[in-house]
Amino acid sequence: MFGVAALHVQLAPPTELAPVGKALCRVLRSSREARWLALSNCATIAATRPELLRPHLQEFFVAHDAAAAAAIKLEILTYLVDEGNISKLLREFQSYVKSEDKRFVRATIQAIGRCATQIPAVMDSCIARLVLLLSFINFFQPLPPPKKNKSLML
Repeated sequence: MFGVAALHVQLAPPTELAPVGKALCRVLRSSREARWLALSNCATIAATRPELLRPHLQEFFVAHDAAAAAAIKLEILTYLVDEGNISKLLREFQSYVKSEDKRFVRATIQAIGRCATQIPAVMDSCIARLVLLLSFINFFQPLPPPKKNKSLML
């Protein structure tokens, strides 16, 4: 399935590409291994052809995902940002910074910064939000060492 999706992205005419994003997003509801492969493929596609996945933006919102999956989803979201969805995305990021996971909070703050550089119209708003966040949270405390987990959980 992933090979066919990649082939379509590379060779198919633009009018036939809409089902690719939908199919990959459907796989995100499958087994853990299939989700991981789908997320990896979505990250690659989002970097080169974000218009294919923009209609499915909410599929990449982080819920109760493992750290690795959450990081890839944040990356995908920053590729999919545009002037039409930036306010929705910033509201979503606002909820992410309340997480107990400091690494995830830091990754979210970096994602907000990337969004600000991609869409100059919201740069001042993003910077104001980041300054406000930094005034409430002490990000300069050292992070605890990562937990050793032998199984990859998505």
